[in-house]
Amino acid sequence: MTGPWCSATSSSAARTTGGGGGRTYLFLYAAFYFFAKLDTTKVVSGALYFGYMLVASYAFFTLTGTVGFYACFCFTSLIYSSLEID
Repeated sequence: MTGPWCSATSSSAARTTGGGGGRTYLFLYAAFYFFAKLDTTKVVSGALYFGYMLVASYAFFTLTGTVGFYACFCFTSLIYSSLEID
């Protein structure tokens, strides 16, 4: 594939798959908070908490991946737009 968006796509894909650290940290901290700070004994409360935190972690992952893609895309487009092709 050719074009300025090709390098933006490959960089964003690597950043999105390798950048899941924030999502993992968020979910692990939520698990730590659940077991260390909360005093819930009900199974339903735990299932709801971890279900919502899973959704929030995935939303965080999607949001940061989208922002990373568009930032890389705009930067690459800006750099390639300044080149003159004879």
